[in-house]
Amino acid sequence: MHRWYRAEHYARRVELIHERLPHAAIGADVITGFPGENDEDHAATLSFIESLPFTYLHVFSFSKRPGTKAASLSNEVPGAAIKRRARELRALSEAKSAAFRQSQLGRTLRVLTLRPGDDPDPRSTPALSTNYLKLRLGGIHLPNNWFDVLISDEIGTVLVGELIHSHSAHSESLR
Repeated sequence: MHRWYRAEHYARRVELIHERLPHAAIGADVITGFPGENDEDHAATLSFIESLPFTYLHVFSFSKRPGTKAASLSNEVPGAAIKRRARELRALSEAKSAAFRQSQLGRTLRVLTLRPGDDPDPRSTPALSTNYLKLRLGGIHLPNNWFDVLISDEIGTVLVGELIHSHSAHSESLR
């Protein structure tokens, strides 16, 4: 795709972020099926991603965009291959995301409470951690408040946390 950087340069930047912020969520956008991509290229992409501390991926299937250089390339990847590769990348993303969530169990995270929606548990409050993890906070709390939360469990793809203390003088609980 004619990027100015190479894989080694990119990998080193990701590793530096992880070294300095070991609990940061590190995501990447990945396009699969770019014209000329073969099975070896795809395998190299999977290996590259596996080797780095990514916590999630945004996976895109290549599609022609009129007026771009890539739209005029003739060595298109078959649609079935693109779909298979995208599935493999999404599976890798799910495994990395699950490992990242597991690494947060027992940690204290700062979280922002969200507005309740169609909540599966009306006795808890949805929240988002500073490292972009979804969680359920025990008890009913007003939205837009910061709390320190001990991460105690995971249900599906959502962490479960218990309140430690509030960062905001305006934080309120509606028990």
